Amino acid sequence: MDYKINNIKKKFVLFFNLIFLIIFSSNIYSLTYISNCQELQNMKNDLYEDYELTGNIDCSDSQSWNGGEGFQPVGQNSWFNGEFEGNGYVIKNLYINRPTEIKVGLFGYTSSSSQIKNVGLVNVNIKGKSIVGSLVGYNMYGVVENSYSTGTVTGKNDVGGLIGSIYSASVSNSYSIATVTGDDSSSNTIGGF
Repeated sequence: MDYKINNIKKKFVLFFNLIFLIIFSSNIYSLTYISNCQELQNMKNDLYEDYELTGNIDCSDSQSWNGGEGFQPVGQNSWFNGEFEGNGYVIKNLYINRPTEIKVGLFGYTSSSSQIKNVGLVNVNIKGKSIVGSLVGYNMYGVVENSYSTGTVTGKNDVGGLIGSIYSASVSNSYSIATVTGDDSSSNTIGGF
């Protein structure tokens, strides 16, 4: 009799563990779809989220945002830790005018858990003080794959067309044909990646 009761208890516990796992595992992975520039800007509110583009995005309106400073980099003061899947789409006319700020780009600062893939940035106009790139300002341990940029990127030092500064990061099948300008004659890090 004890054997049957113990067996029933085990099945009961397994059943509720399975129910618990099903209910709570659906909340573990979250994905936010991005279809316009304002939604792109809202990524700064959740740096651990995963994001995916659903189409091409025109950020021309970003020129008038934030008193003329434009788009605020995602993860500028704290790492972006999520995944960003561009699905081969293009973000065009992204405007950032923050000449006194560091870690400037679509993503300001990325961590080891970040992955940015399959996106093109076209006709960007990005200006920062240092650690400036069109896609990522400072890529620290993060992954960038199958991405590119065109336009202009300007800063004082640590300036690159796609990424301003890289530390132990992985970058593959990516390029920039952006015009890169730096005005610090003491720096050897103008024109980065």
